Amino acid sequence: MFAVAQLCWAILLANSALAKEPTATDKSLRLAVIHIEVPPYIYTDENQEYKGIYPLVAQALGREMGLQLIYVPTARNGLEELISEGKADLTWLSPNWVKNTQDANFIFSDPILVHREFLFSFVPFDSSKGISDWLDNKSVCVRQDYQYPSLKPFFDKKIAHPIEVSSQTPMMNLFRKGRCDLLYSDEYRVTMDESTVKSETQNLAF
Repeated sequence: MFAVAQLCWAILLANSALAKEPTATDKSLRLAVIHIEVPPYIYTDENQEYKGIYPLVAQALGREMGLQLIYVPTARNGLEELISEGKADLTWLSPNWVKNTQDANFIFSDPILVHREFLFSFVPFDSSKGISDWLDNKSVCVRQDYQYPSLKPFFDKKIAHPIEVSSQTPMMNLFRKGRCDLLYSDEYRVTMDESTVKSETQNLAF
C-alpha cells in the first residue's frame, strides 16, 4: 500500500442553520447519514441501532445541547442536499469531498477525525518509480459520488481510470476478484487479506 493523502473529517452544516433562532419546539438534532453502512464510522447492530465513531460523537453532542438525536438516512449524494434544504442539521464529510462548498454556503467545524488514504495493490509498488508510473493504464476502485482530489489529475489526463462502486464491501470484492488493478481507501475501512502484497508505506506530497 502507498499513502496518498491525509483527510480531515469535519461536521458540516449550512450557514443558515447558524442564524436560525431556537424555539421551545426545537428539541431534536437531525443528523444526515448514508444508507450504506461504513464500519467503523457508522453501522447498525442486531437491534438496528446506529453504532460507530460518528454516532458516539453525535450522541455526545446531542446530550451537551440537550437535544434528541434523530438520524436522517439518505444516499451519499444526498447529504449536502439535506443540509442545504434544511431537512437535516448536520452531517460528517471531508471538505475535499463536498461539491460547490461556496455556492451552498456550507460551514465546516474544526476537524474531528483525521485519517490517511492509501492505494492498495496485490503487486508491490516499484520504489524506484513514481505515482504516475504506478497508476499508468491502471483501473482504480473508488467509491461512487465521492470526490478524489489527489487522484483527479490522473483520471482527467487518462493516466488511470476509476471504477466507481456504490459501497465498501462490493468495492473490496471487485478488487479481490481482479476487476480493478488498485484500490483507493482509508486505513480504517480496509482489512486486507494475508495474501495481499503491500509495499512499504511512503509519504507523498501533492
